[in-house]
Amino acid sequence: MSLLKVGFLAALCSLAVSCSDSPLPTDPSTPTPPPSGSGRFVATQFLALPEFASAMVFTGPDRLLYTEKGGFGGVRNASVRLVEDGRLAGEPVITFSDVETRSEKGLLGIALDPDYLSNRLVYVFYTHAPSNQNRVVRFRDDRMSQTAADATIVLGELPSDGCGNHQGGSLGFGPDGMLYITIGDNGCDPCLSQDNRTLAGKILRFTREGGVPDDNPFASSPFPRSAFFALGLRNSFDFAIHPRTGAIVATENGPSRHDEINHIVAGQNYGWPFFQCEADQGNVCPSDRPSSKPPLRCHVAVIAPTGITFYDGTAYPADFRDSVFYGDYNTGTLRRLVLSSDADSLLTEDQQFLSGFGAIIDIVEGPDGLLYVLTDGDIQRIDFLTN
Repeated sequence: MSLLKVGFLAALCSLAVSCSDSPLPTDPSTPTPPPSGSGRFVATQFLALPEFASAMVFTGPDRLLYTEKGGFGGVRNASVRLVEDGRLAGEPVITFSDVETRSEKGLLGIALDPDYLSNRLVYVFYTHAPSNQNRVVRFRDDRMSQTAADATIVLGELPSDGCGNHQGGSLGFGPDGMLYITIGDNGCDPCLSQDNRTLAGKILRFTREGGVPDDNPFASSPFPRSAFFALGLRNSFDFAIHPRTGAIVATENGPSRHDEINHIVAGQNYGWPFFQCEADQGNVCPSDRPSSKPPLRCHVAVIAPTGITFYDGTAYPADFRDSVFYGDYNTGTLRRLVLSSDADSLLTEDQQFLSGFGAIIDIVEGPDGLLYVLTDGDIQRIDFLTN
């Protein structure tokens, strides 16, 4: 995996072309060959999943955790599940019984503490039904069948509202040891993304204890602005942090078109709701119209970009190292970008790196150097087969 992972449930059926059952992914008929022409990429099923999952993270070789969203309506149980040696454990690691799951709410992101190997701490993001607030909690991954009573609240009042959409919910730790979190604009009021009085529509940066770091870009401002890392975002589904350079890229879902892939830079404004893909959205908000950092990639037609990761492994040909891979929820396509060394410009792209998946939700790199793709029905592993 990259240093984060992660994932948030923010694009779901409201942006999807279809919410019907998706077929299981298959080996694409025309996979993209590596530049050397010495092999091909093939996606095979790693594990079928019994419930809709929202994010996953490897904790070690042949061991991963994933979050179950909890469904799509009402207050329900939602669990973190364990997969070990390719098999799903019969009981959950931890279950939260007070999760609001309506629309895009639920048990969403997951990330490992930077010192996980010694402290076994895992962070998750979920919508707490009694307070109707999103929260980040952590628990110790050292036994099964835990409950919310075994978890510690790190951040207990992250925005959620009655509309139910654009929760964000992706978590990740960077090489700096800080916790990054995405919060969507919540769907009711797009102007919240430019409002300094709310965390909505932002990427946030906290210490692992939930404090505001002294070197945040707006650290001298009153809270909540002091916690902002970037602002002007509508519906960032996922983000990835390069494990060596610290560069951050994020997927961003547009209203009905103009999906984005962004290079997230400290203190930058990404323009929503005034701009999306540099197109003027005609919105009027109490705040001034900001200058906006343009995206790395704009998809004019909606694809609902979801999970994203940097590839840092060596199992694939060297040309693929440092590539950005991201999922297309609507068509079940895995896409690839090659960025400049500073991650601030797009050099080349492969819009059809692999296709034939179900609805893609998350992507991580495993300890074996292979990519694993979470869909609405299973986890797929991407192998490189030499000729």
